[in-house]
Amino acid sequence: MSTKLLLSSIALLLIGVMGVIAAVNGAVFGYVLWGIGLVGGIILLLVGLFLPHK
Repeated sequence: MSTKLLLSSIALLLIGVMGVIAAVNGAVFGYVLWGIGLVGGIILLLVGLFLPHK
């Protein structure tokens, strides 16, 4: 798994975590951040795990 892809997925998962915190505090955009972060992070992790390494 490439380092850049790993860092990107970690960053997206962190965005997701911040979104959860914002959502708990009642911010509507928190749900958007959470969705983007979680879905994006999981997709990037799956892509990184299953793509052949060049």
